[in-house]
Amino acid sequence: MIGFFFVFTLLTSQLVLSQNSAYSKIIHNINPNAKCLDGSPAALYLSEGDPQNILVHFMGGASCSSTDVGKTIESCYQRSRTFLGSSKYWPQLNQFYGILSNDPSKNIFANWTKAIFVYCDGAFHQGNSNSSIKYKDSELFFRGSLITKAHFKFLDNKYNLTQTKKMVLTGTSAGGIATFIWADYIKMILPNPNTQFYPIPESSIFLNPNTDMHLRTMKFA
Repeated sequence: MIGFFFVFTLLTSQLVLSQNSAYSKIIHNINPNAKCLDGSPAALYLSEGDPQNILVHFMGGASCSSTDVGKTIESCYQRSRTFLGSSKYWPQLNQFYGILSNDPSKNIFANWTKAIFVYCDGAFHQGNSNSSIKYKDSELFFRGSLITKAHFKFLDNKYNLTQTKKMVLTGTSAGGIATFIWADYIKMILPNPNTQFYPIPESSIFLNPNTDMHLRTMKFA
């Protein structure tokens, strides 16, 4: 399942358009405790455009979870050794498509400032544990909440969010769930009540095929 989402994320978040200008990878270290699963510092990708119109995108990529705690930790351990559990595997420059494209002929947000939050905590951008877990040869950190807050602090420091006219918060898959989770918080911390704020989650409902309701629906169909 996780392998499927690796491929899904690569296809939906990293397809290269030759006409795109590249995003720059930023490691700001505003909060040193905001760490990826493997302990590497949190990262985002930034494409600077109109500073008064900002689009924030949560990357997707499923989650590290399983049927019990032991299997979940093993899943997170395996994930920490990939680009979905660490910032060190992401290139310094990257290109994106769709609503993240910088091509104005293909994207109405092309000229906006766009920030893409790298997904590396394995818990829908909301891991919130002060303690780490020592497992095998690694130390695992679950700090997605700190990462998200630090990224918004970075954006505020850089662009002064009191000047923001419009902000779009979006994400796909696990990033779509993060959009649901964080929308109220982001609206609350925006310093200008006149900022037009639009949360747009995508592909963000994870169905459990083993539920009774699903089985009843399948039998009915």
